[in-house]
Amino acid sequence: MTTVRENMERANLDVIIPRVIPGMVTKRVLVMEFIEGFKVTDAAMLEKHKIDVTALLRRIYQAGAQQLYIDGMFNADPHPGNILVNVAADGRVRPVLLDFGLTKKLDDNFRVAFAQMVFSASRMDMGSLLSSFDKMGVSVQRPTTALYNSQTCCLSRILLCVINLSHLIWRLCTAADCLFSSARRFAAAPEPRRPHR
Repeated sequence: MTTVRENMERANLDVIIPRVIPGMVTKRVLVMEFIEGFKVTDAAMLEKHKIDVTALLRRIYQAGAQQLYIDGMFNADPHPGNILVNVAADGRVRPVLLDFGLTKKLDDNFRVAFAQMVFSASRMDMGSLLSSFDKMGVSVQRPTTALYNSQTCCLSRILLCVINLSHLIWRLCTAADCLFSSARRFAAAPEPRRPHR
């Protein structure tokens, strides 16, 4: 967690990762400093502070991309319960990334190959995609002239799966933005009248 926080600071990403309290960390317990904030899913608070949800989600996504594709050390449990929103007295809004109890480290070769896979998929570059699979130890049979059509179909399906993987986080952010918008509209709607009993 300390390493991830230092990596975020070095990358100049405007996120908060609480400091670990020395002497209060075991294999089963992780004690961090207290950071004021509210749940990232709290539509009423997002509305109250007039937070640009798209910008907030972009910052969260950038922090995740930095961890996974550049640093290779990442929180492997990034769900909304592990993200708060901190609004400073001066109005500055920053995401707070919590609970690094499930942190993973990719070796440099795998990290670069994974990044190559995502980039290749986004560019529909089959040769580079196959190369990234080789580097990650994923065995994919290359198409021969006789099997070209069936192999190309199979590789195209793999490519589509990888494209879906490469855009998963962005789509989740977009979906969360829609959810926040819906929640804000719901919170603003008057409560339905209930019959008296």
